[in-house]
Amino acid sequence: MVGSSRSQRRLTRLAFPLAGLAALLTAGAAISQEGGGILLTLGIDQRFSWENNPELDIPSAGDRFRSDTRLSFSGVSETSRDRLSFNLGTVLRGEDGGSGSDFGLTSPSAELAYARSGYSSSFTFSGSLREADLGEGLALVEGEDGSLPVLIFEDGTTRVKSARLAYTWGEGKPLGGSLRAGLTDTDYSDTIDPDLVDNRTITTGAGLRFALNEVTDATLDLDNSRYDEDGYAAVEDTTTLSVGLVRALPRGNLRGKLSTTRDEDGNRTGLSFGRTFELPRGLLSVDLGLTEAEGGGTDFTGALDWRQELAQGTISARFTRAVTSGTDNDETLVTALSLGLTRELTPLLGVNLGASWVQSEEQDTSLVTDNTSINASFSYALTEDWAMNFGANHKVKDEDGFGRADSSSVFLSVGRVFDWRP
Repeated sequence: MVGSSRSQRRLTRLAFPLAGLAALLTAGAAISQEGGGILLTLGIDQRFSWENNPELDIPSAGDRFRSDTRLSFSGVSETSRDRLSFNLGTVLRGEDGGSGSDFGLTSPSAELAYARSGYSSSFTFSGSLREADLGEGLALVEGEDGSLPVLIFEDGTTRVKSARLAYTWGEGKPLGGSLRAGLTDTDYSDTIDPDLVDNRTITTGAGLRFALNEVTDATLDLDNSRYDEDGYAAVEDTTTLSVGLVRALPRGNLRGKLSTTRDEDGNRTGLSFGRTFELPRGLLSVDLGLTEAEGGGTDFTGALDWRQELAQGTISARFTRAVTSGTDNDETLVTALSLGLTRELTPLLGVNLGASWVQSEEQDTSLVTDNTSINASFSYALTEDWAMNFGANHKVKDEDGFGRADSSSVFLSVGRVFDWRP
């Protein structure tokens, strides 16, 4: 296969930042060794996969064969009060089919995290740099700041740089609070979607917690998000004020929250109630709410998380429905459902089954996109150190105005992890 110019540009753009960050992280880990030693981990995984219509094009772009050699290097150092960790990763990829042939390094990433705890306070910092192909249906913000998935199936790549810090005090005390800030910078390359514009978001927030009695806490939070796009002078500011109550119960807690959000389109008010149940070998969390925009219209929101430990595995289910912001910062109603099952069949063989469905509805255009995925994989311990994984996946995308596209894939991978303490 012939190396593409896109891969060369990608390597040049990221080589120096990653090299500098790697040196900084390794030096930081070596210094922290004085506080109790570090654990270094090197991972390698070789994966072969075949997939038809990998980017869910209409009509199909054909089949693609891909070879991925995943490399990772991480370190962790912990003391009684501090924890420093870093992780570096990349993929040596060769592929043929689909939109063409390619060979080179891809998906580089670097992450750094530090946490320090005191008697009744704590400080955390994290930073990351990562690049990914948009054609993979990337969940750009899944799990970050409690937001829902933003799924993209487009040509091109995205590079995301982010930093987060938070300080809390009064932990376990009648009065406590927190300060937090974050920055996310997103760059796109080789894309054709006009909505995918380079952008950055700056977030700041502060909160207070009051202990009303031994089992009930009241919270007050104020958060601001500042979003701007390259080439556009306008800046979008979003401010959210929320008050909440949390009451501890014998097996779980009861909570309520009232929030109001103001941006350039007006105000949005939301009210939600939740309950957490601690089950024998499991956990169930339920939230229900309403959100109403200034311009009219009410949306039901909610979340359900269930996890149950089995004799030789775990079963889980998650449902979420909320109003979130997409890649262009426009409001989107996202409904997501996922199911998962992991089970140990024998001491050497395990199975992982999963299914997910995500529906996103753009609030300004009412366009709806459905993404469905079903997957099954097996893991087998070849030796004490080496493991093999193999499985299959089927995904479907149905988008208003474009139609339905589907894709199936199979994969086989072999890998291991090396641990050592210097």
